[in-house]
Amino acid sequence: MTFEHSWHLEDEDETAALAREFSLFATAGDWIGLTGDLGAGKTTFARALIRAYCTEPIDVPSPTFTLVQLYDETRVPVAHLDLYRLEEMSEADELGLDDLATSHLVVVEWAERFEDRLPADRLMIELQISNESRIAKVTGFGIWQARLERMLSVGRFVKDNAPGHTRQFLQGDASARRYERLVDHEGHSSLLMDMPAKAE
Repeated sequence: MTFEHSWHLEDEDETAALAREFSLFATAGDWIGLTGDLGAGKTTFARALIRAYCTEPIDVPSPTFTLVQLYDETRVPVAHLDLYRLEEMSEADELGLDDLATSHLVVVEWAERFEDRLPADRLMIELQISNESRIAKVTGFGIWQARLERMLSVGRFVKDNAPGHTRQFLQGDASARRYERLVDHEGHSSLLMDMPAKAE
């Protein structure tokens, strides 16, 4: 079973904004695959996602030649992979992905090259160019089915009740609840508590 949703993105800013929204829900141990043609926005999405986990601006180089770039000092450790130059799947075995998948959020550009090795619990984001805009077709597999539905529900709530607010990560407690800080254009902030219906 899967859950699918599509976003229409007018420009790179909207692509980056979508990535920042996903950063509020993705954490270490998760797997995000990015697919799409050259220039569709995979690297734009990956960079914005990684920077969302930082307190200070950082450089996020493309791992086209290194294959993998690690970010261990971010709020969520991230392993950023680019498989464009991958010639044999045996090369992927040398990257230590099994270990990274337990300690890092794994973000993979050209993820379709993993073919039947894709993990059962994954988020796949296919970026397509349509006229002058982009379409992000997002599919949640395994645990990402419910999480994607939850993300959409929270997004609608914020849009209806706090339009124009910036959403920021806020450290939660030991419960199943999740928190965000909502900041308006004047700098005033509110607390958002997101609690799954069956949690407590």
